[in-house]
Amino acid sequence: MADEMYPEVMPHCDPRVLHAPGECNICDTFTELQEARKKMMINFTGYKEKGFGPCPADAIRPGIHHLWPGNRPWRAGK
Repeated sequence: MADEMYPEVMPHCDPRVLHAPGECNICDTFTELQEARKKMMINFTGYKEKGFGPCPADAIRPGIHHLWPGNRPWRAGK
């Protein structure tokens, strides 16, 4: 079942990291994953919206997953 949740290619080194639309150029190419997270009411990485479940990356490694540069949101020109 876990294999069905995660495609072979994920946007970041930690496959649990998924940034909200507009925050990361890389995550923005994974629109199906972003839409699925919205429908399942799971927070995006770094969010704590009430009524939504925790982001898996934030739940497993709170406050430290972003220390690895490959997990940070990436914006062209910034």
